[in-house]
Amino acid sequence: MRYRIPDEVPRHRFARFATRASAPYWASLVGGFLPALLWSTANAWFLGCRDRRWQTAFALIGYSTVAAIGAVRLWLYQSGTFETVFGHDGRLVNALMNSAYFLGWLVVLRILIGRQVDLAAYRGSLGKQLPWGVVLIGLMVLTDRFVVPAVFDYFNGIVWVWGPSRL
Repeated sequence: MRYRIPDEVPRHRFARFATRASAPYWASLVGGFLPALLWSTANAWFLGCRDRRWQTAFALIGYSTVAAIGAVRLWLYQSGTFETVFGHDGRLVNALMNSAYFLGWLVVLRILIGRQVDLAAYRGSLGKQLPWGVVLIGLMVLTDRFVVPAVFDYFNGIVWVWGPSRL
């Protein structure tokens, strides 16, 4: 006979907003990195993770690091520095920096999700499965498709703030 841990009710009032740990990761592919990062960080608090403060600090540091890569890449592209320094290979360097920018977002989110997945699986085993947050994913997609382009057309050159959202 195996030992079974008695079912535990989540202790805080915002626990009902918790979603599956991987939902923000997959949502980032269609709705942008910044909202997925905010969602993943909030989910750490909703799940009641012991290291939620560490996850919040990691999210802030990860966001500022990867957004800085995106800002530098965009500045180098718009100023023509890629072509000036690297010549014809400037397009390749630009593409490599863009890939590092995209992969950096995914790595930051994956680390956060890796910290939450066990607790989310445990919470999902308490009877009712955690939701995917389909409504939130839909709002992210609509915002990414309609609001973000209008904002970034007005504020030209700050697209790196939102993060990549299309594969």
